[in-house]
Amino acid sequence: MIMRTPLIIRSLLLSIFLLTTPGACVLEDEAYEVDWHIPLVGASLFHSTFFHRPLPESKASVIYTLTDQHVIAAVLPKNGSLIWRQTIEGDANLDGLGKPILRPGHGQVISAAGRVVRAWDATDGRLVWASEFNSAVKDIQVNTDGAVWTLLGDGSIRKLNGISGSVFDEVHNTVQFIGQPEDAIHHSLHILSTAATIVSLVPSTEVGVDSYTLQTTTIFRPTSILTYPLPNTQIASASSIVYVGKPGIAAWTEVGSNSLFLLALGGEHVASVDLPAEATKIRFITSSGNNAFIVAYETEYSSWAQIWTLEGEAGQITKQHDIAPKTIPHTSWSANTASDGKIYFTWSLPGGSSEVYSASSSTPVASFTGESTAIPGSSLSISEVIPRSDNTFALRTFLTSYPDGNTHLIRNGGLPQWTRPESLAGLKAAVWVELLDPVTEEIGGDLHVEETQNVLSAYIHRVKRHIHELTVYGPAWAAELPNRLVAELTGTTKAKADEGCFRDAFGFRKFVVGVARNGGVAVIDVGNKGHVVWNLDRVFEEEDIIRGIYEIGKGVVGILTHKGKYVKIDAFTGTLLEQSFDADVRAVLTTAVVEVGGEHKAILAIIENKQTGAGEARYFGASEGATVAKDFYLVAPDESGYIGGLKVSPGSLTPDQTFVFTPPRLEVITGIVAPARSTPPASIGRVLGDRSVMYKYLNPHLILVTTARIDSTGIISVYLLDSVSGALLYTASHTGADTGKPIVSVVYENWFVYSFFSDADLKDAPPVKGYQLVVTELYESEFKNDRGPLGTQANISAFAPDVVQSKPHAISQSYVFPAPILSLATTSTKQSITTTDILAFLGQPAALLTIPKRYLDARRPVDREPDNSEKEEGLFRYDPVIQLDTRSILTHKRELLPVKGNAKIMTSPTLMESTSLVFLYTNTDIFGTRISPSGTFDMLGKGFGKLQLVATVVGLAIGVWAVAPMVRKKQINQRWIST
Repeated sequence: MIMRTPLIIRSLLLSIFLLTTPGACVLEDEAYEVDWHIPLVGASLFHSTFFHRPLPESKASVIYTLTDQHVIAAVLPKNGSLIWRQTIEGDANLDGLGKPILRPGHGQVISAAGRVVRAWDATDGRLVWASEFNSAVKDIQVNTDGAVWTLLGDGSIRKLNGISGSVFDEVHNTVQFIGQPEDAIHHSLHILSTAATIVSLVPSTEVGVDSYTLQTTTIFRPTSILTYPLPNTQIASASSIVYVGKPGIAAWTEVGSNSLFLLALGGEHVASVDLPAEATKIRFITSSGNNAFIVAYETEYSSWAQIWTLEGEAGQITKQHDIAPKTIPHTSWSANTASDGKIYFTWSLPGGSSEVYSASSSTPVASFTGESTAIPGSSLSISEVIPRSDNTFALRTFLTSYPDGNTHLIRNGGLPQWTRPESLAGLKAAVWVELLDPVTEEIGGDLHVEETQNVLSAYIHRVKRHIHELTVYGPAWAAELPNRLVAELTGTTKAKADEGCFRDAFGFRKFVVGVARNGGVAVIDVGNKGHVVWNLDRVFEEEDIIRGIYEIGKGVVGILTHKGKYVKIDAFTGTLLEQSFDADVRAVLTTAVVEVGGEHKAILAIIENKQTGAGEARYFGASEGATVAKDFYLVAPDESGYIGGLKVSPGSLTPDQTFVFTPPRLEVITGIVAPARSTPPASIGRVLGDRSVMYKYLNPHLILVTTARIDSTGIISVYLLDSVSGALLYTASHTGADTGKPIVSVVYENWFVYSFFSDADLKDAPPVKGYQLVVTELYESEFKNDRGPLGTQANISAFAPDVVQSKPHAISQSYVFPAPILSLATTSTKQSITTTDILAFLGQPAALLTIPKRYLDARRPVDREPDNSEKEEGLFRYDPVIQLDTRSILTHKRELLPVKGNAKIMTSPTLMESTSLVFLYTNTDIFGTRISPSGTFDMLGKGFGKLQLVATVVGLAIGVWAVAPMVRKKQINQRWIST
């Protein structure tokens, strides 16, 4: 008799199993093994990067830098690792007029951005204090006593206590001139002992002259203020001021003049030097406690410098030496005061070479030869020169290489001690690239030969091939077999770094091709801890917008910009295969990858013709005359605020408009999302607990459009459209939303999820304030086992009236989520059998979170417990609040920076059905991992005891061998006795 488990017990066990979610958490033995992280900071800013001792008593200094990504970082000079990093992106967004600044303090580093000044502990990056003002911060300087002098946009000065950040002194009305105070541009601040000097630009009083005059104001506390106007100066804008700072000088260029003017602050003496017309960059470099400074010049083909000094109480500026020019562009200078009290200037040259100069000579006192081919030039450098007792020097230089933007540390020439891949900060776009199968690629030609021959010839060819493989690969394989067996049994197998363009046995190794912010293109090996395989510099311009990036062949990637520049690259080797520019393109409206001419792929783009203004179809990456095999449908947003559906027919370059979707008045489109699917669905229906079926509404042409009203009503809306016919399938609106915060969404199979911030109390419901997740599931019918009105039709057209009028049955549910979501995606597996997880990148805390889809099931019972059939289905009671389970954070202990802009999650299936690859990139982080939503049911875990298994089998075999004679003897004896 077979005993059956009671239904309620089975349902309870199933619910417990579902809630445990074995694949949704990071196991301790997998952390740092299956995932990897590249923390980035960006390109360092000039005059906000320096060596600094974290504490006054510290012997070693640390590299502190502020970058173009608004990140403050402390870099360990020993190995390039990040000691800490902080973002001030929120401060910078408060007021675009305040440029980001970083200054060294006493045991601190002081930052300014927007209207906020912050002090950070130099050892661990902890925020010590913050002060916010009503005006933009123009400049900050730290005095010898640790006080922070702050220049604001209204011309006033605040003196902050370096320990608490409180204001203990302030000066207003520092600039006096004829006109409105807000017309003045207060540029920079310089501190000398107890005096502060402000450099300002005031509008010219001459009629018809659209320029500024320079004015300096020196404040002697407690009462004296001296103003030095320079009425004869004609400065075009604030960008014409080249430098203000140590040792107390200001430099600028004027309208209609080919000279550089230098002023000693606190006086009226102006020196000038002729500038070559072809000069592209001028920089001033000096160090604290010295009166000498370098003026460095650069043209497109050469660079040189001059050594100047500021002498005497009158502030006499004198040129001392000319340093001979070099026919090398893209060099950089730095300066530091050494232990002997002298100032040394370091000229960083291509390859990592350097020349060290003193203030008393135009010839180098030391030279170091670099050997790096990865440094064709440098855009910024800081150096520390250490004089030795034998009149030699030691040198270490931190530099940003040009044009890739990576950072390096070089000691005494030679090769870089370490390199940070900062060119990857702020990726614009990326795409997966499948690697080659080593088996099929090696014997692909032989298989083709066997397919084209008769059976006997093919069989003979295959036997010969097998014999050849045995003779070539057999001896090496046999020799290595004992070592492999021992390693496998003892668990000492080490995964070696894969090389080349071949994937591994599980499909975990893939490439990601990304376009960097500086226009470079790089390949990241996801299966090799994010190793950068190759990098191409300046393929695109920084202002280029990537409209399409696709894999169009085996290891071949096509990239198209918004202005019609097309690049085709071999992702395996980094070879630039094709580069073209379509001069007729005014703008690329939308793109897609299509098949042309059989198995060949190309980028189909809808462009706006520069001459006619009409929309046209163009094929990039294909031969002339290429066309689609059948009608192809796209959607393209328009600058006027609507979405147009387009059809491209075979042999035609003129797209036909199929529909126009215009959102209601005062609504603007904030996002257009297509289904996130690369593999077909595993099932067309959802089996319920009572064995009935709800048939999914599966439409590959879905697009989800999100809109927000531009008035103060706080209404956001979602529209689900058929991208072929333009039929409106579903719509929903939400009131009381904060339209200033992002609306993110994802579409998958027959459901979609979107997130927004609710900022008001709803009239017909309890108050809801916070981030909300809304899930909507689509079915062909509201009834079980029903295919809906179109279920009996074998072939249907998206334009048929009954199809256009037919709407899916929608079930929606909303949840309150405790954190802002910046990006959404879904896991992707080979056969779509594994359950789906939703991946969310959170803003605070910055983390990548996995949410099982069953938690966001729209059919969870509300205000009641699930019945037995619902429990069998895996449903549990609806809870409006989703708790943040830290076990589901894929980034676990890794520290990611919160961002307010570019953040994207990409997923790709592997050869193992249980596992999906995940790739996340933001402006400051790149993260990769593997996730198994249903557990690794098709792989053995690391803890599987192979040795114990073999020992058990061997023990059983020995036991059988030993017992077999006794059993046979017993059987024989029993036969004799019975007879």
